Amino acid sequence: VIENLVDSGFLTCTTKDLHVDNNGRDYIKSTLETLSQLHGTGLQFKKSLNGNKGVLERFPKIEEQIQIKDILKNQESRNFLRKHFCAFIRYLEETDPELKNITSYMKKMESYLFKILKVLEDSGVRHLNTLCHGDAKPNNFMFRKIDIDFDDDDDEELKDLKCEGVESMLIDWQGGFLGSLCNDLMWCMFPFFEVNSH
Repeated sequence: VIENLVDSGFLTCTTKDLHVDNNGRDYIKSTLETLSQLHGTGLQFKKSLNGNKGVLERFPKIEEQIQIKDILKNQESRNFLRKHFCAFIRYLEETDPELKNITSYMKKMESYLFKILKVLEDSGVRHLNTLCHGDAKPNNFMFRKIDIDFDDDDDEELKDLKCEGVESMLIDWQGGFLGSLCNDLMWCMFPFFEVNSH
């Protein structure tokens, strides 16, 4: 960014901005639109360089997220995942007892974990790997309210239209990587769910 975003009307959001009663829907729509632009552009860029390998050759310092195939092919990685999967579930339960419904479901997955990973790998999910922000939580976006009025337009059909909403811009890029867009979506959406008790 080569401009002062505050001077352009952008501000960071607060936790109360994420609540649906305070236009939280506008904020989540805006963050998801910004991420879709980033991920779509990243996918096209990756395609123009003939895949992950081309991106990594062009930008040798960018990190690549571990891939499912790396876990499936490496016994040490599989042992590590098996060893720490249940410990991670216990940690989730102890830090937030309200997650019990989710963690009880996750416990049932343990015996099928590598079968699930194999299905995911065979599904082609790796083709969704793209350029990611890496820390796309709402406080790493800046927001600006938009209000477009078509009263001055010569087109009669447009005169009655009004456009209101929020646009956003991602900041704080030091965690960028090549990997699954699910990572950015998780970072982005969880605070909205948390604030709105979902």
